[in-house]
Amino acid sequence: RLHERRVVPAAQEAIDAVRQLSEAMHPSLLDHLGLVQAVNRQLDSFAARHGIACSIDATASPLPISHAQGIAAYRIVQEALTNIRKHAQAKNVWIDLAGTPEHFTLAIRDDGLGFDTSKVTEIYEQRGSFGLLNMQERAAVIGGSLHIESQPGRGTTVRLAVDGEGGPAS
Repeated sequence: RLHERRVVPAAQEAIDAVRQLSEAMHPSLLDHLGLVQAVNRQLDSFAARHGIACSIDATASPLPISHAQGIAAYRIVQEALTNIRKHAQAKNVWIDLAGTPEHFTLAIRDDGLGFDTSKVTEIYEQRGSFGLLNMQERAAVIGGSLHIESQPGRGTTVRLAVDGEGGPAS
């Protein structure tokens, strides 16, 4: 009986972990509800797990983006939130999503520690992390541009800009 009380919670934890991993690998909410709702759910989960206040402002839903652009934007949000959790010591995160038929923008901003953007290469080497590089590569694959603005003590903003049909953003 004692063994059963230990196994059942452990099994449920394993099932929950597999669900979270599955959702992280392929966000089904993105397919069913679109980018705005998928990011909103991701922010709710992030806030609950890490105690960081999060808000989202979306001026258009659904956004004028392709499936590939939606996945790339979602992954950029995931990576930015991971960086915030690991490095920023932020208390707040704000996400802005905006779109017209011709253009889509995403901004992820935090009030954390920030960093000197001129030292990104050093950061890659010190941390053994390539999150910022991965975000830039995802943006490039969908014909977008990614800019990172940060200063020590002033937080960080990650901005993605993409033309609506996947061409280079201006």
